[in-house]
Amino acid sequence: MSALLTVEGLVVDYGRGPDATHAVDGVGFELHEGETLALVGASGSGKSTTAHAIIGLLPEGAKVVGGRISVAGNEILTLRERERARLRGSVIGLVPQDPTVSLDPVQTIGRQIVEAIRLHQGLPRHAARAEALAVLERVGIDRPKLRLSQYPHELSGGQRQRVLIGIATVNGPRLVIADEATSGLDVTVQRRVLDQLDALTAEDGAAVLLITHDLGVAADRADAVVVLENGRVVESGPTARVLGDPQHPATRRLIESAPSLASARDRPSRVIAAEGTDASPLLTVEGLRKEFTLRGAIGRGEHIVAVDDVGFEIPRGQTYALVGESGSGKTTTGRIVAGFERPSGGSARIDGELITGARGAALRGLRRRVQYVYQNPFASLDPRFAVHEIVAEPLRSFGIGTRAERRERALELLEAVHLPPALATRRPAQLSGGQRQRVAIARAIALEPQLVVLDEAVSALDVLVQRQVLELLAELQERLSVSYLFISHDLAVVRLVADEVGVLRAGRLVEHGPVDRVFDDPRHPYTRELLEAIPGTAAR
Repeated sequence: MSALLTVEGLVVDYGRGPDATHAVDGVGFELHEGETLALVGASGSGKSTTAHAIIGLLPEGAKVVGGRISVAGNEILTLRERERARLRGSVIGLVPQDPTVSLDPVQTIGRQIVEAIRLHQGLPRHAARAEALAVLERVGIDRPKLRLSQYPHELSGGQRQRVLIGIATVNGPRLVIADEATSGLDVTVQRRVLDQLDALTAEDGAAVLLITHDLGVAADRADAVVVLENGRVVESGPTARVLGDPQHPATRRLIESAPSLASARDRPSRVIAAEGTDASPLLTVEGLRKEFTLRGAIGRGEHIVAVDDVGFEIPRGQTYALVGESGSGKTTTGRIVAGFERPSGGSARIDGELITGARGAALRGLRRRVQYVYQNPFASLDPRFAVHEIVAEPLRSFGIGTRAERRERALELLEAVHLPPALATRRPAQLSGGQRQRVAIARAIALEPQLVVLDEAVSALDVLVQRQVLELLAELQERLSVSYLFISHDLAVVRLVADEVGVLRAGRLVEHGPVDRVFDDPRHPYTRELLEAIPGTAAR
């Protein structure tokens, strides 16, 4: 049986002439109908570049200079752009990684799905809208009628990613390229999304090219795995063989660094309060409640309780993790603790001092004691500033030191997060994702805070960089006695880094306790559901 997708000797260069770099160098593989193939590798290994070459959406400055790509009998590299455009959506569907960039911020969700349907199916607008509603229901979005009239910024990150998955699959493509499509999703939503991709292959005979840094996902979902390193294929074959008996050092490094495949003995060093240290609570949260009022044509005036009677404590120098599905109230809780949101009820205190509702000088003082690290460092770092200016920004804001002293301190902070001084003059766009996240961490510790809120701070990183950042956080915690509120949908990572964990569902804390107890002996059915959904469970 001929392959649906054939890639032979693919070479993609960035730049031209003697300065050209082979981002992809001789890559080849086949994918048949009804199969799922995972492309895995560290950041910069050529995974996404290969995928974008297949669909004909390489970024500016990148060019295919050799090889062959065939999809459903179409020789992709010989087609004109108009012919390639006809294949996108109807024959090849792409689920990109970043919904913030991929969805039009000034168009409603419904309009964007309808446009994709009408472009390839030619349905009248009312029929296309009915199909768009069905799409949102299939990908598991709650209140789909409301979501059709909302804009991307009104949806959570997980909801936006599900919209993209719906758009990619609505026209029944024969090949779906999922480029880190579930990296930003919580485990239960991730499982539903991947179940849908599996159903697509079973019902329509479509194939899935899964680009992922999560080897747990590859272990559970892929029939075959191709491992890339520095743009080359270093190992490939059936998933069970490649992940069960890896032959290449690059494959072994990826497996050793994958939290979803790690056992207890594989854990990186995790900070536990040392004997004799002060274990009194630094942060105390009691009865926290937050209500939001919906705006827009549908649902106007409706109240949503995002956080409902949440309470926990974080001792000095320890890590408390909040886990739960998208929309469970994790980020809202973190933003209240950091002073970015005002609660509707309840309180949060640091060292007994009330921080919820702080204003003026009290709020400014809170900024020195509590810092925030976001999921997407590219969006949270000012693209106009050099790295040393970004790191020194909190010092400048609080009038600490002279300009020369702040620059010197910025270099010390970069060294603390294991970044070379040569990066100090670069802009964020010139850094890798892992480097940008290290810069964000350096900025967060510049004022020597007592608490750092880490909001999905490692979820978008490949497993090798993720492990490095987690080790860095453990090192900084041990050295600075800083406490972490670790917000994450990745329960495999949480088990590696947290001392205590709280499980949120629909804004309520349904279970909490020491991480080993909660993971080994979960008391609540929802906790058990989350744990069963961790990718890679079947492979362990």
